[in-house]
Amino acid sequence: SIDDDAFDSLARLVMYQRDSRHTAAAADAALCAALGGALLPRGLLGISGGAAGVAGLMGQPSWEAKAQTMLELAGKWASLSALPARRSGARDAVDKAFEASAKGVRGVGPWTVKEFMIGLGRTDVLQVSCHEVATGLRHLLEAEQAGGQPLTVAAWSKAARFRPDHLTRVSAILRALHRRVQASRPAKADACTDAQAALAAIPRE
Repeated sequence: SIDDDAFDSLARLVMYQRDSRHTAAAADAALCAALGGALLPRGLLGISGGAAGVAGLMGQPSWEAKAQTMLELAGKWASLSALPARRSGARDAVDKAFEASAKGVRGVGPWTVKEFMIGLGRTDVLQVSCHEVATGLRHLLEAEQAGGQPLTVAAWSKAARFRPDHLTRVSAILRALHRRVQASRPAKADACTDAQAALAAIPRE
């Protein structure tokens, strides 16, 4: 179902955070195989042995804390009367209720929840706690020779008066800028020019 597909994405965000993609991909494949191909709340909650059992199925016995986070999220998901689903648009009351609930789970912070909402298609997410977005902004401000104290992503975005329903685009542009500069330092000037043009096309309030 759509709801189960959305949870699958959330569980993977937890699985992949703070570990190499190669290791996480292997753990992901092992757990999915054990559960019949998908990371569903009822499947995770049905694994015997709790967090140790989940970590064992992933082939990562040291991942008990991560497994516990996944189990708690599965429990939260199963208890909600309305669930976030894939759609394009701004976050609504259902999304915000889930965000508040998920942030109460140890191991789930603002970055995880916002990445999840971006993945679902939400257009109003400014990823202020993302290193790539913050570094992209630093490159941009350096190119613009902006003086004074370094601005946070939130403060800069507020001053720029971007429309809230376009903040996910702002995050994506800054992230892409960081990645281009990381891939090729000599391309920084062109990358910043492209980012400035893309940001200039975003509607303002």
